[in-house]
Amino acid sequence: MVLISIGTHRPMIAKLLDLSEDGTLVYLSEESDILDSLGTDCMLTFYDDGNVFELASKIARRSSRLAGFEFVNPKPTALKRIRVKIIQMADWVRG
Repeated sequence: MVLISIGTHRPMIAKLLDLSEDGTLVYLSEESDILDSLGTDCMLTFYDDGNVFELASKIARRSSRLAGFEFVNPKPTALKRIRVKIIQMADWVRG
């Protein structure tokens, strides 16, 4: 799960489909036009093993309910958590 926050709009929930150190692809839980402007700054909140971490991002791509985000200057601690999450996702696919 990913929570997407943009300005004063109500946060949106999305399902994490793909993740890299540079960004993520998500499936939106609902239709919304607030993600239509490419380059818009937003905050992505990730939930991982009972912990929460946030990454500043910008909208890189949008198609219907799919949205791609590029991370903006992630901190080293956030990158470490992303790497762990990527490994966990790979384990889930294998087994």
